[in-house]
Amino acid sequence: MIHELDTMPMPVVWNNRALLPTLRQLRARCRLTHTQIARAANVRPCVVFWMEQGVAVFSDEALSVLSVLSFWCGQYYSLTSVRGIRLKSVLRGSRPEFGEVI
Repeated sequence: MIHELDTMPMPVVWNNRALLPTLRQLRARCRLTHTQIARAANVRPCVVFWMEQGVAVFSDEALSVLSVLSFWCGQYYSLTSVRGIRLKSVLRGSRPEFGEVI
């Protein structure tokens, strides 16, 4: 009886994160150094290095680095279209005080 039901087929959602480029691959494709990207994005060079190594950074720094790479590569890159980017869960300047209940 089940195979007699007239239902629509489910769409295939294919999202293979392993095929997304890493930040290091994008930097190599654009032929830029850590320092060049950092100067253009107005962040410290260690932020670009940390992003490549998988260390969590602030979201505004990550977005400015990705906008520089998007400009130089000629393709839009976001936080979801690059593999291995980690963000800090705390907003800048909003850390709780000692003993404050979150």
